[in-house]
Amino acid sequence: MGAGQDGDRVVFVGDSITGQGMNIGPGGFINLFKAGLDAARLDSNVSVVPLGGSGQTVGSWQNVEKQSREKETFLDVKNVDVREALGRHADVLIVMLGMNDSLSPSLDASPASLDAWACRYRELLASLRSRTTPRVTALATITPNTEDPKSPKTLAIAEMNRRVAAIAAEQDCVLLPTSDTIWETLRAGRRFKPDFHVAPDFVHPNGVGHASVAAAMLRGLGETKAAEAITTQHIQKALDAARGELPGLSYAIVPKELPLESDEATFEIRAFYTPAAAGGTPRLSLAAPTGWQVKPVEPQGNESTFVVTGKPERLENVFTLTATAGDTKKETTITIPAPWLIGTGFTNPAAWERGAQDYVPDKGVLPGEERFAAGKDFGGTPADWKGNAPKWSRYVASVNHTGGATPGNVSLYAVSFANTFETGYGARWIHCDREVPVELRFGSQVFAGQQGVVAWLNGEKLYAGSITNEPNRKAVRKAVLKPGWNSLVFKANHCQWQWQFSCDILCDNPADAASLRISTVPRP
Repeated sequence: MGAGQDGDRVVFVGDSITGQGMNIGPGGFINLFKAGLDAARLDSNVSVVPLGGSGQTVGSWQNVEKQSREKETFLDVKNVDVREALGRHADVLIVMLGMNDSLSPSLDASPASLDAWACRYRELLASLRSRTTPRVTALATITPNTEDPKSPKTLAIAEMNRRVAAIAAEQDCVLLPTSDTIWETLRAGRRFKPDFHVAPDFVHPNGVGHASVAAAMLRGLGETKAAEAITTQHIQKALDAARGELPGLSYAIVPKELPLESDEATFEIRAFYTPAAAGGTPRLSLAAPTGWQVKPVEPQGNESTFVVTGKPERLENVFTLTATAGDTKKETTITIPAPWLIGTGFTNPAAWERGAQDYVPDKGVLPGEERFAAGKDFGGTPADWKGNAPKWSRYVASVNHTGGATPGNVSLYAVSFANTFETGYGARWIHCDREVPVELRFGSQVFAGQQGVVAWLNGEKLYAGSITNEPNRKAVRKAVLKPGWNSLVFKANHCQWQWQFSCDILCDNPADAASLRISTVPRP
């Protein structure tokens, strides 16, 4: 592998992604890794050993390694004993860890915490190499946690990957570009499909994500022919499916300016046109809701960027993107959901009991909370507040985070690294011309973690509990919006792992929902 040889024994050390690399069958990255080598060299006879454990961090893997010195130890893949696997020579050792350190989190995003994590990584690496005596040791970079290039999780993982690269350089290890490759696949897919994903739960790769990991590992190890086989047979096939029938028209929405003091916002809408065949340059145009400004008006080219400025004051703010090339016309609808005003950056461990398993809303009441519940002091700090002051931001839901680009979605990974026991408050003000009966539907789409939620409408508590413990992770409350401005406020308590919930407003009459106006500027 680079220095690879037929008959090599390759040991993979990782977390649930590595476990899935074998367990999900032929499409898992470990199976694809072997399939690529077999396609490149019919007599490669490479054997693969998957040591992937759900929830494993670098620190917990140190415990697994120590335990496996004394007794049988099993992780996600059945009948694969860590003790036996690490007790034999590995020709190639591949380590891919760090995702759960960013998820749990067993670290924060500070340089000191990240440096301590890198120290643990070095210690684990030394232990693994001493037991397996590998000819080649390869370190895989951490794949995306969220599909948002600018999320706090993505920025922290970039710092972690810089440390992985430094360890690889100082320890004479091969660096495998798994992170870069899966991001490249995501960007390529988004040119054809605006909701193309490499990890549907924003952590665990799907088929094209696993193929990207396998191709990156093979390429990093110098197995170019094997990597090309995986790219052609799996990655390109997935991109062709995303492209669909031509001509194609896709887009990406990028928030640019979300000032706290105003309801105005500025977004870039990046348009991608794929012609059916070589031909003339398309004319791209964007129709915006009333009151929005669009620049430029009609750009030319297969790829163009519109800058739109206006008030995203409807639950769904609808734009129409059109591409015209000769007699061919392609059209797609773009929706920007209404924003929330959110304050994060402070902790609330008192809300959790029994080893942080049970959420108890009445024990997690913070000083000044009654002001927030009434829709007051948002954007500031209550006079009797204790601890870190809230850090305020305007959040717009997107396809890059758990829950997607729906008006009621709140994925706090978009605005916070989400330290253990972190809490957030959020609000939007809703205007209606007359009394409107509504249903508020609460839910969560996280795959791991406890989400405690309290919600108030005009100061009246509508819901308080652990939404992740509700049947099907859903709860419904009926309410009435009064004429004029209404305050919808939430408190979201997070223990660890993912941090997302939703609060959707539904009206019996669709016209009522369409007439609602949303603001993030506090109203009397």
